[in-house]
Amino acid sequence: MTYRARNTVTLLLSLFIAQLANLAYSLARRSARNFPLSDYEEHPPENYCKIGNQITWPGNRQAAAQQRLAKNLMDFIVDYFAAGSDWRVRVNKKWGEKAARHLHFEDGFTIIATYEKKLVGMISVYWRTLPKPITESREGYIDIIEIDREYRRRGIASRLIHLAIERATEFGAYQIRAWSSEDKLEAIPMWQALGFGLAPATVFQGNEEIRGFYAVKVLKRPA
Repeated sequence: MTYRARNTVTLLLSLFIAQLANLAYSLARRSARNFPLSDYEEHPPENYCKIGNQITWPGNRQAAAQQRLAKNLMDFIVDYFAAGSDWRVRVNKKWGEKAARHLHFEDGFTIIATYEKKLVGMISVYWRTLPKPITESREGYIDIIEIDREYRRRGIASRLIHLAIERATEFGAYQIRAWSSEDKLEAIPMWQALGFGLAPATVFQGNEEIRGFYAVKVLKRPA
């Protein structure tokens, strides 16, 4: 085989591998987008429920393109669970007593995200009756979202919010709402991408004035 022929074969092989890597990346993204949001099943060992199947998220695209095939089209696997009150202890240990106090179970729900049994994220929502003159409607209020620093920008927060939206819709809530302070600028594109409206507002904690915005999404009624 001539030098030119070898170069041509090498180039074609490189292009073929690059196409396979891009295809693997696309399939992984599609898998994450199409992650089923229902399908609850019991999980006896720790007394909580698994929501759906496992989910993959793509990491850095350039690095993933080199390793995608060897990793069976996935970088990480995250499990999402509807948590019971026994998770309060683990949340307290991970994010502190204040975070643990914001968990809801009987008056709402909490969803946990784990990676290899490590607690990496959570969202907790409670039900609220809207004020007059719309007291017949209720909302799901997102009281807390926490993501482990090491696992941020992986789509975990978005997935937790998607799951909360599905749960609130099944409950029959009119809307789902959250508060975010103005210093959390990275949250704004996420809320917008998820279809939330943003309303600037100021809240008070004691004598402290906190500027930020409410993020609100009106839910579709279940068929």
